[in-house]
Amino acid sequence: MRVLYATDGFQPALDAGRVLEAIADRDRTRIEVLAVAEYTPIPASKEDERDRVQAIVHRAAVELSDAGFKAEGRTVEGAAHEEIARRAEEGFDLVVIGAGKNSWLGHLLLGSVSTRVLHHAPSSVLIAHGAPEGVASHGVVVAVDGSEDAAFAVETLIDLADPQRCTVDVVSVAEPAATPVVGPGGAYVDAGAYEETTARIVEAHEGYLRTAIDRLRHAGFGTEGDVLVGHPVTQILTQATDKATALVVVGSRGRGALGRLLLGSVSDRVARHAPATMVARRRQTA
Repeated sequence: MRVLYATDGFQPALDAGRVLEAIADRDRTRIEVLAVAEYTPIPASKEDERDRVQAIVHRAAVELSDAGFKAEGRTVEGAAHEEIARRAEEGFDLVVIGAGKNSWLGHLLLGSVSTRVLHHAPSSVLIAHGAPEGVASHGVVVAVDGSEDAAFAVETLIDLADPQRCTVDVVSVAEPAATPVVGPGGAYVDAGAYEETTARIVEAHEGYLRTAIDRLRHAGFGTEGDVLVGHPVTQILTQATDKATALVVVGSRGRGALGRLLLGSVSDRVARHAPATMVARRRQTA
């Protein structure tokens, strides 16, 4: 897997790198470290900024190389979100970026750079607010719902992660049928019919769960799973908290005309609150 790790040297970006280092397979992951020089209007600052980002890239690439990855560095000049998205178009499968108000020269990232990258990068995006503690194995929660997007999320996790470094909890969230008042033509729908409808929804999600667990176990991951009932965002985030998860993996649902993630979707909302989220998206081509 080709990974573009965008960093500015601030803590959120460092945390994103730690998440990547914690779960990624050393043998199958090639990383390009990218830093963007964003200049102030003062001409004298350009050389200092260029030196700063070059030092950031060198340090990150060395650390990843020392950790066993194939890593190289690149620096570019311009607006951070534009340059990251532009570089991501060059055949990368995943963009890794941090989210925090002290990053990218003080911008509030989730709402500016990281959100723009999340919504406009042509590939999957891993966005981190925090990093896992230094333990031998890290928990990953992957959400499935029977869609092609969710199936691709499972495959993306398999392509990226090292089964020896993480355990996977699969969650499939069944949203109960809306409580009925009247049926077609104004006929009353009783509670039994409502419960039967909800039971069918849960049964379908049990099938989605089994399919994902079987696929992950076949790929060598230690995997368990649960069907939960409720609102997807709430249940996914609760599961992530309960499991002390290093990473949540979701498919990119709610696509716009250009196939981009829409503001307010489950993927977008999970990415705003989970410590780290990978939103899996098939790589877009021009």
